[in-house]
Amino acid sequence: MLFHLFSQHANGYVTFPSNVGPYTVSTHPGPGTAMDLCYDNGSSIDRGVRYSADPLRTNEFDVDAGDGTLNSNDKVTIKGPTNKYMTPREQRLTIDAPFAGHAQFKIRKLSGSPGARIRHGDLVALGAYQPFDPSRSPNAQRLRWLEANPDDNDPSTDPVKLGGLSMNPGGDSQRFRFFEGNLLLGEATLSTTDRIPPLETTASGTLKIRLAHEGLPNKSRVLVRFTSVDVGGFSFGVNATPVAPFGDAGTLPVEIPEGAREVSVPLKCVFPRAGSPCGRAAGLETRNLGSLTIVDSAMAEWSATNRDGTRPRTVGINMVRAMDYLQVSFGGIALTPDSDSIFHVAGAMPARLVVKSGAARLPPVLRGYALVASITPFPAQGFATTAATPIPTRPVAMDPRITFAADRSFTYTLDFDPLIPPGSGRLDLFCVTIDVVPLSPQRMVRGMQIPPRVRCQFGLIVGG
Repeated sequence: MLFHLFSQHANGYVTFPSNVGPYTVSTHPGPGTAMDLCYDNGSSIDRGVRYSADPLRTNEFDVDAGDGTLNSNDKVTIKGPTNKYMTPREQRLTIDAPFAGHAQFKIRKLSGSPGARIRHGDLVALGAYQPFDPSRSPNAQRLRWLEANPDDNDPSTDPVKLGGLSMNPGGDSQRFRFFEGNLLLGEATLSTTDRIPPLETTASGTLKIRLAHEGLPNKSRVLVRFTSVDVGGFSFGVNATPVAPFGDAGTLPVEIPEGAREVSVPLKCVFPRAGSPCGRAAGLETRNLGSLTIVDSAMAEWSATNRDGTRPRTVGINMVRAMDYLQVSFGGIALTPDSDSIFHVAGAMPARLVVKSGAARLPPVLRGYALVASITPFPAQGFATTAATPIPTRPVAMDPRITFAADRSFTYTLDFDPLIPPGSGRLDLFCVTIDVVPLSPQRMVRGMQIPPRVRCQFGLIVGG
């Protein structure tokens, strides 16, 4: 089990030396603050720390799902990434013991959750076993308690050491907050909207990073790496850091504020390679633009150990269509926010495209609006459409001017024959573009800006 020991007295985390040297106190969780808590035989304690899979119980932190237990007064060992143990040497600590038997500690619960079980957030103390002293019967086993006291004004002492011999821990410097390894989850959502033409070529949203528990008392740093993102470029964070579209774009740090459990980082897609939803549908990229990975920096040096919390968590970058002004359906099937195409099995009757007003209403203009829908073949591998495929038959006489109801809602229908080629099981892919254009030159009305064009574009797959 990976965990942190936080000293409120020293306002920091007990930290392994990187190679040799004394144990120190770090004000931020990072390399060296994550330690592996093991049984007295050196095997890692499996607490099964995980998120709840139930989406209605997001962020639930389950510390009792595994087979391992950790109770007050248990014998434990503490191991670093090099598989060597925190080792007591009188009042000093080293990391030179290769065997668990030379590095025994007793973990004692001082306060926190009820019962003997030690859980995330409890106050604990660690006592290092010392040679037996028969004069101290019946408790002949002496203990030196771990203490963090960097502000003792004595340059001859280490910031973290073992205190004097006693049966019980004493003083604030020997009390540590016990934190489970900081597991992560994340989600990234980019939203496009019909408010901003042309062709939905930009998308913006957030990367939401969640901690698996109540948050650390000091800032935790999360490392974000973009992987397999099929766009021309991304900008990331409040300072709009540019991110390369392919391969190793480097690691971008994100700091979780003190005590926070979740943070949202601005994310924007610039110049997507498949700016047309028809292109994304043809490339079977209807769900997302790729993925990125996140890992807690404190766990990064454990990444090769395959423990919970150390593996980078893959986060898919999902595309969502806001559909502010326009709601579209075809043959009774609606275009959804997270899809770029509508699939329709043609029947005997002509196919019908229905365009309705969305949640946002078009502001009134003097001459009203025109709605123009174009349906053109989109050549793509695996489909019957080619560049020479004729445009589907449509009614010749139609009034493109939108008729509004009293609440400024509208419904517009268009019937056409989609020209299904002979042979069962074949598909045709068409690109549908719906434009709503104001017929007046004005760009403001009652303080509200009038969009120069509202556009919705999607792929239409018609089965024969």
